[in-house]
Amino acid sequence: MKKLIADIKGVTLMELVIALTIVAIGAAIAAPNMSGWMARSKINAEARNVYSVYQLARSEAIKRNRDVTVGIVFGSNYGQSVICSCVGTNADVQAWLGGTNPPAIITPMTTLPSDIKLSLVGNTSYAGLRTWDFTSRGTFVSGNENQPFDMINKKLASSNFKKSFTFTIGGSITIH
Repeated sequence: MKKLIADIKGVTLMELVIALTIVAIGAAIAAPNMSGWMARSKINAEARNVYSVYQLARSEAIKRNRDVTVGIVFGSNYGQSVICSCVGTNADVQAWLGGTNPPAIITPMTTLPSDIKLSLVGNTSYAGLRTWDFTSRGTFVSGNENQPFDMINKKLASSNFKKSFTFTIGGSITIH
């Protein structure tokens, strides 16, 4: 037997409109959560990058049996922070920022994204160079452990989305 066109089942226009409305409502609810998730993901990625600079500097200090310095310029000309590490001391990092090459570059100068802000704990308005020096044994030079800093995503208003870096004299770095 032949089937009539009227016997063929399908989706009515009303059913299609209702389904699209449900999908649109779900997307509208999920969109604000996605932006927060992306901002948190970005700050987590940048925190891991900064952490890896410190870890590489520490391992290079031990491997080379020489002091290695990590430098961060807080709130530079563009309001962005710059991080780098090289074999040598604070003076070598300052000379490098001035255009003179240090004895050996461990990590090149990297500018953090404009929406990521670094600030010293207890001195959030500080702008300038701060250095953390690893000795040839992989420990920090005394005093470096007293320079913790926070990483904040400027797009997130809540302080729940910051990463804090703390240091111990033994050379370990903790992100929390």
